[in-house]
Amino acid sequence: MNTKKTKRTPIPKEFRSLEEAGAFWDTHSAAEYGDQMEDVEMQVDIQKRRFVVLLD
Repeated sequence: MNTKKTKRTPIPKEFRSLEEAGAFWDTHSAAEYGDQMEDVEMQVDIQKRRFVVLLD
């Protein structure tokens, strides 16, 4: 059994931009940070849209 913990980069407390946050998560898996995630409540209102595409 492997009890060795792998080192991981800590999640920054703040990102300077959305691009910086995106770059961090592009190179890190959220699965590795599950123990640091917090539950949040949110509501989503998905509106149905139709797109008409004419084909010849």
